Amino acid sequence: MPATTPEAVLIIDSEEPARRALEGALTRQGYAVQGIGDAEEGLKIAGTKALHAIIISEKLTHLDAPIFLRRLSEGHVSAP
Repeated sequence: MPATTPEAVLIIDSEEPARRALEGALTRQGYAVQGIGDAEEGLKIAGTKALHAIIISEKLTHLDAPIFLRRLSEGHVSAP
């Protein structure tokens, strides 16, 4: 039986303890998780990597979630 590639999830949260907790929980469930604290970096990653999902904190230090989502859609990047 061939090995399957885990679904990739990007977590964007400037609060490291919360981000690390979610990373651990999703990793234990079998997801390939990348956690970062910067929304601008998240936009770059989303534009270059196939992602199953993006989880973003409502409040970020430099770019809040609604602006992130608008910029994500303007960049024609899709994720559930």
